[in-house]
Amino acid sequence: MLKCFVIINPSSGKIRYKEYLPELTNVLKQKFNEIEFVYTEKKGDGIHYGRTINADTVIVVGGDGTIREVVNGLMQQKYIPKLGIIPAGTVNDLARALNIPLDPFQAIAVLTKDTVKYIDVGTLNETYFISLVAIGGIPQAIHDVQSESKTRWGRAAYFFNGAKYAMKQQPFTYEMKSDNHSMSGESSLVVLSLLNSVPGMGRFFQDARPDDGRFRIMVFPTFKFL
Repeated sequence: MLKCFVIINPSSGKIRYKEYLPELTNVLKQKFNEIEFVYTEKKGDGIHYGRTINADTVIVVGGDGTIREVVNGLMQQKYIPKLGIIPAGTVNDLARALNIPLDPFQAIAVLTKDTVKYIDVGTLNETYFISLVAIGGIPQAIHDVQSESKTRWGRAAYFFNGAKYAMKQQPFTYEMKSDNHSMSGESSLVVLSLLNSVPGMGRFFQDARPDDGRFRIMVFPTFKFL
């Protein structure tokens, strides 16, 4: 008996999930004997569901933050189920990198193709990440954007908060070491990415693939508004 577990973030995508939920259900009924739907209500719910579910496939209806939480739970299991994505977030960076349509109905249609792709997952301080790690005050300001603002303003909410910090930013000193290289200096933002883009800022790493076993580093120098 095949079971599918659907994790929905009801605050993602301007609360549009109810429009395509019937279509998603119809598609999944053709593939699975049992389907269970759950909804995240607070931070950490995605980790809990990912860690405790027992299913052949997990479908996440949400954005990059919801997917990251679920992955952090799934990686704690001995058997990791397949992961499907219906992008419903503000940026949907992982879906873009995997060429998953951003239109929910088109993304649902992709589920019928049974295409499986392995992707890289990074770790930092025992926490898993699927896209990037950003260091500096700007990513902290972006992280602090409230769900209500994202629902109302979309990607613009990130730019508003980031711009407010950038006008009063405090640069920091960094030092990086690897087996073959070392570098240090002063920066306002350091990005380590598994994907080809920095969320909401375009494709900075043109040759990057989500399954090439590498991450890229970009160091932004300090900058000033004149």
